[in-house]
Amino acid sequence: MNIKLSKFSKLPLYQQIISEMKRNILSGQLAERERLPSIRQLAKDLGVSVITVKKAYERLEQEDFLMTIPSQGTYVADLDTAQIEAKILADIDQSLDDITQKAKSIGLTSSDLTQRILEKMEE
Repeated sequence: MNIKLSKFSKLPLYQQIISEMKRNILSGQLAERERLPSIRQLAKDLGVSVITVKKAYERLEQEDFLMTIPSQGTYVADLDTAQIEAKILADIDQSLDDITQKAKSIGLTSSDLTQRILEKMEE
């Protein structure tokens, strides 16, 4: 599992962990039913607090990316890719709603916004 965090990012660390774990799962780097490090171990490995990793694991479990089996550990959930894709698209739509509202509030044109999105996609 490869998780890269930036202390300089505007995203909170738990959200960075969520994004990185989703990327690892969706790319196949983490397989379905693969056991994950304990919360304490991952916190130690990443140099973050246990609370940060716990919050990330809880959110990923709520989104059906992870499953926790009491006294056994946390595992990558069996993925329903259509369901996950629908959730991701819904998240994107919500983010786009927020972005377009902000863009409109400062008078940004749709072509300027489109250009900014294209630049971000190429990063």
